[in-house]
Amino acid sequence: MLSHVGKGRDREGWIPPPTRNRRNGLIACLLLILTAGKARAEGWINVRVPTAVHFGPPGRQFESGLHADALVLSDHYQESRFGIGPYAELRTLGLSHLGVGGGVEALMLAPGRTALGVGAEAGFSNWFNVGNQSGLSADFALSLQLRSSGARGGFVQTSALFGRCGRFIDGGPWEFTTGLQIGGDPIFSVIALFMQHSGW
Repeated sequence: MLSHVGKGRDREGWIPPPTRNRRNGLIACLLLILTAGKARAEGWINVRVPTAVHFGPPGRQFESGLHADALVLSDHYQESRFGIGPYAELRTLGLSHLGVGGGVEALMLAPGRTALGVGAEAGFSNWFNVGNQSGLSADFALSLQLRSSGARGGFVQTSALFGRCGRFIDGGPWEFTTGLQIGGDPIFSVIALFMQHSGW
């Protein structure tokens, strides 16, 4: 009887892939692990004070408050960095309206310790005392950020030009907010907020 054993086959008709391919795959995995291991992921907390104009319910007013995020980014400043993490915010409209919100923020930074980046946020916020509306809205925001890092890492100062749009989940009208956020580490931001409200 004729044997049908050919190139790449044994007497049962199949052999595992060549050992060389498995060795090359193992080397590639090791190189990937070693390359990724050079960069450490660090969690950085950043607090900013917004100065903005709010359009929509409960009316066009000056908006302020606090915006805080906790992002996980690489500490390789020579390369572009991507970060992601939660954010929370306290929003005020004049002296009569208070809002809270939170969600997820993603940030892409250019190389360097003083780097320009683009951020995107998606989450929910709730306004109190807005008449017949429930106050709860789904929000999406884009920002152009300039973040500077100290010699020991972390964000010393952050400036962000941002725009936010949201819509009340009960089918109400849209709301828009645009302005500037300035801050950095929590101590810097608390001082900035105190100076703003004390009229300095």
